[in-house]
Amino acid sequence: MKTRHLWLPGVLFLTFVFVGPLRAQKSDLENTLTNTERQLWEAWKNKDAATFEKTLDPNAVTMSDKGLEDRTASIKDISGGNCQVRSYTLTDTKVTQIDKDTVLLTYKANQDATCDGKKVPSIVNASSIYEKHGDKWQPIFHQETPLPESAVTGSQSPSSR
Repeated sequence: MKTRHLWLPGVLFLTFVFVGPLRAQKSDLENTLTNTERQLWEAWKNKDAATFEKTLDPNAVTMSDKGLEDRTASIKDISGGNCQVRSYTLTDTKVTQIDKDTVLLTYKANQDATCDGKKVPSIVNASSIYEKHGDKWQPIFHQETPLPESAVTGSQSPSSR
């Protein structure tokens, strides 16, 4: 009777080896939305209004330090703004399905940029809400919350030293 249970460790090992990494992989939707966000960040870096015109939902709004801006004002700020973006990375992406046609994408952005001669926050937590129109996902809302510089540079936990 005891030999019947010898297969259990093997099944658990195979489950961990083959299924565990699959859970860590990003979904197709998360990859699609993350790629769209990267295209928009690249467009910001290059002051490329056409990419925003093509990508943003007609009713898109952005929440920034200027308050709530509609699509037209956002595109004007991005393409005509005095920003120099040297680099950026997007990490820690997560998709939360709100309903079948609405998704929240959250992530952390590290950026090296200045706008109007002032350094922008080096790390922000960002969120974008996407709506599906036909087979296309379009951002309808975007916001960024800067991390305090003390959180970025000052404090290290003992385990990270």
